[in-house]
Order: sequence, then structure tokens, then C-alpha cells
Amino acid sequence: ISQSGNHVVRYNRVRLHDEDLLAMGGGEPGVTTCTYDVRFNLLENSGMDAAGHPDVSQTFADSTYGNITYDFNTILIDQAAGTQGVILQGNGNPPLATFLGGSFSNNTYLQKIASGLMNMGVIIDLTMTTGTWTIINNYDDPTALVSTSIFIVEDNNGGPSSGTLVSGSNTNLLTGGFVT
Repeated sequence: ISQSGNHVVRYNRVRLHDEDLLAMGGGEPGVTTCTYDVRFNLLENSGMDAAGHPDVSQTFADSTYGNITYDFNTILIDQAAGTQGVILQGNGNPPLATFLGGSFSNNTYLQKIASGLMNMGVIIDLTMTTGTWTIINNYDDPTALVSTSIFIVEDNNGGPSSGTLVSGSNTNLLTGGFVT
């Protein structure tokens, strides 16, 4: 999806891609915005091609994003050659993207791949965010994460903004404790 507007991705099964499961393009900088409503999906196995650089979902540089709602999804990675999580920071490439913020909540990650084959659950950049990201009540089997304590990565690419993050109650499915 690589055009401006309001995009709804609900009740889908997206699976078995060599690269990204969802590539979420943005609006034209300073002209239009792009919003996403990604809820109630089964997202299965990005990164089937070991030569690629896959993400569960990706956003892009030089784009303007309105609210992104990414809630109540199940993300299953059990056949990947390696993948990254949900990228909500435009890949940090200049010219930088801008984000209003949004929600990444009530998602369940099931990662049945070798340890170290997934970088993170979700990545954001508050220096590219003008509003608030809410990342709460997610459930993760962190076995495959590069560091089993890293679920949320806060990147800093030197953007002009200073958004906020509300996070908590992201649960490690193996221990019942919280993962940050």
C-alpha cells in the first residue's frame, strides 16, 4: 500500500512472503497524510527468503503518517530465515518520515524460530513523532528476539519532533513476566 489516504487492513490472513508482510507507504510530505487501521489479522511468516531484509510490517522514509492503529493481530513466525518486527519509524532514512503516532496494542507474537532470528517486536522513533505511541497489552514469546528483553526499541534518528511513548503490560508468554 503506497499511496495517501485512509487504509483499512482487517480480518486478513497474510502469509509466506519472502520480504515484508505489510509494506505501509505514507502520504506526500507536507501535502497529504496516510492513516492505517490494521486490526484482527493473522500475519504469518515474513522473511521466507534468506537473502532478503524482511519485516513483519514496514513504513518508509520521506512520508507523512497520520494515526496508525495496529491492534488485535496475531503474528506467527515459524518458518522464517530471519525477520524484523513491526517498523514504525520510516526506516530512519533521510529524508525522515513524520508520524502522528498511534497504537500497537493487544497483539500476540508467536515466534517459533531460532534465537536471534528476530531483532525486535516493534520499533518507533519519538524524534519523528508529533503525538503519542501507545504500546500496551501485547503478548510475546521472546525466544527468537536478539535480546529476549527487547520488545520495544526506541530509535533516535535526530528528527525535529519529541513525541511520547506510553507502554506497559507487554507480557512474556514463557514466564508471565513483563517484557520491555
